[in-house]
Amino acid sequence: MSNKELADEEEFIIGISRNEARYLDDSFTLLVQSDAEDNSITYMRPIQMTAGLAVPIELMEKVGKAVLYTTEPDNLGKDYKFPVSISELYMIREVASSFVRVGDEPVGFSLKRKVCDLLYGDLLKKESSDRIAFKLLKEVEIIPNKVSKDKPLE
Repeated sequence: MSNKELADEEEFIIGISRNEARYLDDSFTLLVQSDAEDNSITYMRPIQMTAGLAVPIELMEKVGKAVLYTTEPDNLGKDYKFPVSISELYMIREVASSFVRVGDEPVGFSLKRKVCDLLYGDLLKKESSDRIAFKLLKEVEIIPNKVSKDKPLE
């Protein structure tokens, strides 16, 4: 995907819980350009040991706001909703391991489910409606309409 395509990406709205926000915040590290001249990239902390993925500052800010919002006493139990691009959804998907739990909450699976719903939900609905339409059309018997040349159409 080119930079222009990324800039023109469609945005989606995702809502994440307090534990999901905490998990994402712990799983991400900041992606930093270390030298503008040679375009080399580095990370704020080691990826393998403490963070799952290096992400741009824009996603770090969104997750940081989610942590603050969901830990405010007035917002306990509420999800924080924010816009994400397709590339940000794929970044979240990369760290959303299905087996990860925070307390009793399956945060990895719930994040993966939310992301997949946003990425593929409409496609799955379309596939399902296409299958139904195909089945209905298959069951319809088309009888050719024979028109007599002598008899006018009504």
